[in-house]
Amino acid sequence: MSKGAGREAGAGWAVWWWGAAVLSAGVLLAVGALAWVSDDACITLRYVQNTLAGHGAVFNVGERVQGYTHPLWFLTLLPACLLIRDGVFACVACGLLFTGLTLAVLARTVRRVASGPAAALGAYAVACAVLVSSDSWLSFQTGGLENPLSHFLLVVALAEAFCHGGSRPGRLLLVLGLLCLTRPDFVFLASPLGCLVLPHLRSRRALAAALAAATPCVAWLVFAWVYYGHPLPNTGAAKLGIYASWTQAVRKGGVYLLDAVANDSIAAAAVLLFLGSALFLRPAGAVRATVAGTVLHGAWVTWIGGDFMRGRFLLPMVMTSVAMGAI
Repeated sequence: MSKGAGREAGAGWAVWWWGAAVLSAGVLLAVGALAWVSDDACITLRYVQNTLAGHGAVFNVGERVQGYTHPLWFLTLLPACLLIRDGVFACVACGLLFTGLTLAVLARTVRRVASGPAAALGAYAVACAVLVSSDSWLSFQTGGLENPLSHFLLVVALAEAFCHGGSRPGRLLLVLGLLCLTRPDFVFLASPLGCLVLPHLRSRRALAAALAAATPCVAWLVFAWVYYGHPLPNTGAAKLGIYASWTQAVRKGGVYLLDAVANDSIAAAAVLLFLGSALFLRPAGAVRATVAGTVLHGAWVTWIGGDFMRGRFLLPMVMTSVAMGAI
């Protein structure tokens, strides 16, 4: 490459970094403008408050029930609330922090795989536009629930899968394990991506790395079983199976899905476009795994009857599709 061409490329990437910074700042401002904390977050905050007060990880002192569905988010809020004394502000701060980290990882990955600065900036701009178009995504990036942490881990997992496949089993499985620790039913989304490591588990070193990656999940399940008497959240047992039949649950889930599509039509169209075009244009292993996980997650949400918070359970589908589309 000539010196002139090198200077031109350097100038182009300088414009990319400035453009990416402006786009990221715009997304963060949009999230911050809608910052709030939901009633459900107050359940987790009470667990945090009792833990920091020395009463243990309980909602009511003396009653060991795991009434939160997001163990890793609960563990994240512990130091946040210790540092920021107000739980509401701690939730908002964590939401903004993980939003910024998500955008940084996505921008870095797009920069890494792009053919040039113009392509990178265009792809990242489209991704940011789709995310900002979604009222649900903007709202639940704060809200005090696990969405911002799960979105960050999803993008990190996709960056690892698309840049390295499953050639680094320990790293990919660690991120996917943390994702499932954030919310257990993310196992449907994570499993196809986890299968990418199977061809690479041929050495003792790779097997040891895979086993080490499972340590956080195993440690928490053992703790929950001993401390709470059950490895999975009590809320899962309380909410699943509340419908008279699976057909009624699916109908409710279908209504939930259609409501989200009607109120987040741009994001829904982007999901369909990115999933379809990804399979058509580049049917690589990471693409197939991402599409399979996204579809499985959507099927699971529909099967259980959806949720009462508009679009919240479907946001991982938006995040994976947008990140994959940009990459």
